[in-house]
Amino acid sequence: MPKSGSCLGKFVSPGKPGEGCISRRRWWSISTELSLSRPLAEVRADEAADLVRRAVTLHRSGELAEAVKFYRRALRRSESKEPNLDQTQVIVAMGHALAGQGRLDEAERAMRSAAEHDPNNAVAHANHAVVLRSLGRLDDAERVCRAALAIDTDYIPALHSLGTILSVQRRAAEAEAAFVRVLTLDPRHIQSMINLAALCSMSDRFDEAEALLERAISVAPHSAEAHVNLGILRSDVGQTAGAIFALRKAVEIDPNNVEAWYALSAAGALELGRADAERLVRLADSGRLSDDQRIKLYFVLALAAERHGKMARAFSDFQQGNSLRKASLERVGKGFDPARHAALIDGLIRDFPVGFTVDAAAPADRGPIFVVGLPRSGTTLIEQILGAHPDARGIGERDDIALLAEAANGGDGPALARTYLEQALARSNGAHMVIDKTPFNFLHLGTIARLLPGARIIHCRRDLYDVGLSCFTQNFVLPHAWSCDLDHIGGYIADYLRLMAHWRATLPTGTMIEVDYEALVADPEAQARRLTDFVGLGWDAACLDFHKARGVVRSASKWQVRKPIYASSVGRWRAYRQFLGPLLDHLR
Repeated sequence: MPKSGSCLGKFVSPGKPGEGCISRRRWWSISTELSLSRPLAEVRADEAADLVRRAVTLHRSGELAEAVKFYRRALRRSESKEPNLDQTQVIVAMGHALAGQGRLDEAERAMRSAAEHDPNNAVAHANHAVVLRSLGRLDDAERVCRAALAIDTDYIPALHSLGTILSVQRRAAEAEAAFVRVLTLDPRHIQSMINLAALCSMSDRFDEAEALLERAISVAPHSAEAHVNLGILRSDVGQTAGAIFALRKAVEIDPNNVEAWYALSAAGALELGRADAERLVRLADSGRLSDDQRIKLYFVLALAAERHGKMARAFSDFQQGNSLRKASLERVGKGFDPARHAALIDGLIRDFPVGFTVDAAAPADRGPIFVVGLPRSGTTLIEQILGAHPDARGIGERDDIALLAEAANGGDGPALARTYLEQALARSNGAHMVIDKTPFNFLHLGTIARLLPGARIIHCRRDLYDVGLSCFTQNFVLPHAWSCDLDHIGGYIADYLRLMAHWRATLPTGTMIEVDYEALVADPEAQARRLTDFVGLGWDAACLDFHKARGVVRSASKWQVRKPIYASSVGRWRAYRQFLGPLLDHLR
C-alpha cells in the first residue's frame, strides 16, 4: 500500500497529517512535507523514550528550542545506555524542530546524519531533501529525494517533495507529473492538489486550477491553505469579491493563518480590530513563526496602523519587518551591496556608449511594448490601460529580457532576439501587440534598442519620495534587498536616475516615451491617448475602463488596478516625512 507519511508543519504537532506544511513561491503554495515513519510515542518505554515523549509534547506546543534540548538528551542517553531507541526517527524529529526555528544549517546537518545513520531509510532521505530545498540547494535536494524514491518508489512525501523541487527549478512538466503520480496513489492528498493547481495557474490554466482547489476544499473543508490559494487565484484573474470571500473564510477557519491576513491586507479589505491586532502581535512574538511569516505580520500591522492614522506605529512596524527581511536575505547571501550595484550601472553605461548602433542583423519586426521604471512607479497601471485595448495583450513581468541580455554576451544576439519575438507573439493570444511590463528592464534598454529595434519603450516616472516610501512599505515577493533599507533605497534610486539619464542621451530618437504617474492620475484620458498614439494603436475607450477588463495580474498592484484610477497615494510620503531622513538625504 502507498504510504502518505505524516507531516510536521510549522504550527502542527508531530504526527498530524496534511496541514501546516506550506511554504510559498510567489503567492502560491509549493508545499513540502517533513515526515516520520511512525509515532514517536511508540518507542520503548525507557528513560530515553520518556525524554522523547517530553520532546514531542514541547514540539506540539511550539516550544521548539526546548524540544531540541530533550531530543538531544534522548539521543545521548540512547547512545550510552539504551541503544534500542529508534535514533534515526528522533534525529529527523529534532531536525524538523530546528527547521521550525529557522536554524536550517543545523537542521540540514541533523537530517544528513539521520540518512547516513540509516541509508536505507526513505523517510530520512525525504526529510533531508526538504531542508536542502529550503536552503536553496535544489540540485542536492533533488538527488536526495530521488535516493528516497530508489528505496521506495511509492513513498508519497518523497514524490511530493520532488514535485516541489522541480517546480522551483521551473521544470513544470516534470513537477506536474510528480503531483499527478501522488494523486494517483492518494486521491485525497490535499497539498498535491494545491500545488498542482499552482502549476496550472502559472501556465494560465485557471479553470483547471480552480477545479483542483474546489476539489481540495470538498475533501478538506477546513483547509485554510486551500481557501487562501483559491483567494489568490481569484485575485489574479480579477474576481475580487470571490477572492476576499475565500480569504475571509481562511481566517475564519484558522485565525492564525498569516497568508490569509496578509492577502486581505494587500487587498485593502482588512479592518483590523483591537482583538485581532493583539492576536497578531502575540503571534509575531510567539517564536512559532518562520521569518517570512513574521515579516508578513509586521507589514499587516503596519498597514492597519496607517489606515488608523497612527503613522509612528506604522513606521515602526514597517521598520521591524524590513529589518528582519534584510537580515534574512543577508543570511542566505542575497543582501544588497551598494558598491557592486553602482559598478553594474557603470558597466552598462560603458557597454552602451553614446552613438552605439543597432545590430545590422537584428529582426526588423515590430517588437513588443516594454513598460519600465522603478517598482511602484505605475508600470502595472500603464500595462492595464494599454492591455485593455482589443489589439494589445499584457504578458506581465518576465525575466526574458534579462536572460536575453546575458545570453547575447556570449552568443548570437540577433538569433536569440528572433526566438524571443516568436515566444512573445505566442503569448499574445492573437493580439497585434504584446506588452512586457517588467520594471527592471530599465537596466536592459541598451540590449532592447540594439537587438529589438522595432520595440517601443514606455518609461514610468513618479515622485521619487513616493516611490521610495512605497518600496519600503512593500514586502516584495522577489528579494530586492535594496528595498529593506531607506539608505539603500536612496542609493538605488540615485543609480537609476544616473542610468536613465544615460539612456535618454543614447537611445535612438522615437524609441522611448516618458509618462509621469501624477499626470496620468490627474488626466487619464489625455495620457492614455498619448500612450496609444506612441505605440501605434488607434484610440479605444476601453483603455479608460481597464479595471473592468478580465485578465491576469500577478504583481503587487493587482488589487489596485481592479479599481478606477485614484489619486489618494500621491504625496503619501509627506505623512512619513519625519522618518525618511536617509532617503531624503539621497534625493534632495
